[in-house]
Amino acid sequence: MRDEPEELKLAYALYEQSDYLHAIDVLKGSEEKYPNWRGRILEILMDLYAVSGSLEQAEDILAQALEEGFFFSEAVLRDDSDVRTLQGRPRFESLAARSSQMLIDAQSLSKPELLILEPRVLDKAEIPLFIGLHGNHSHARGFSDYWDVLV
Repeated sequence: MRDEPEELKLAYALYEQSDYLHAIDVLKGSEEKYPNWRGRILEILMDLYAVSGSLEQAEDILAQALEEGFFFSEAVLRDDSDVRTLQGRPRFESLAARSSQMLIDAQSLSKPELLILEPRVLDKAEIPLFIGLHGNHSHARGFSDYWDVLV
């Protein structure tokens, strides 16, 4: 996304090089600096701690995220190979169940959202219709930066 913090980009590059501890150092504290990215940064920190073998710290980050109201899908907590080492640990399983319940609760309150991006320039040329539908726990506002280049 356009407003993605540089720290996230650098941490991802370090992750790709398996330099997990350095990636953690880069990200630590950035969740305070970028409140709109806080949930994502906490998720990535959880992954980095888990993949680096710091399982208790990974669980601490997950617990912190849940306390702050963030929750994660089953795909994040079950399918991501970075957190595989957490599977079956009693604390992690309890936190994962809590996250799943928070997701179910949030979905029960969610409402359809309509976002219309108007073309910047209106002329007599034909303007195509572009429709984006979101699922997988995403939303229009979060992805509108990607669509903005089309209008």
